[in-house]
Amino acid sequence: MEMMGYTDKFFSAEEKASFLGRLRSDLQSTRFMCVKFLSMSISNKLLDLKRLASIDPVFFKDLYREIKVLAEDKNELAIIKKEAKSVLDSLKPFIHEGDRENIQAPVERQEKEGEIELKQVCMGCNRLCDESWSFCPYCGERLQAEKKG
Repeated sequence: MEMMGYTDKFFSAEEKASFLGRLRSDLQSTRFMCVKFLSMSISNKLLDLKRLASIDPVFFKDLYREIKVLAEDKNELAIIKKEAKSVLDSLKPFIHEGDRENIQAPVERQEKEGEIELKQVCMGCNRLCDESWSFCPYCGERLQAEKKG
């Protein structure tokens, strides 16, 4: 079986944003199916995590952050937490140790906690996005970081 290579031919900006959105879904079944899909893709060697992390580090960190939130959420279903922890263990080797603790919560969670720092507004959906993101995680629009200086 050949390992799936990662390129934008497999994951468009819209697909990435949609997948991250499904990991944040209000529906437990949707969150579970997304985490299970990742878990099975990893265990069956259908997804090259090393390549994904090197080619699209922003998406990889966003994915890591969302999985970490699920794995650590005390209110999450045990079956979802178990799958998320398994995926998180697979993703960890490709995140630099110092970065693991510095990966911030998504913008919506930061807004609730009053922790917004450097953000930009997506021209597609008018939502706040982290300045370091290339694509909006909500609608997939390419973000144009404001030029400084």
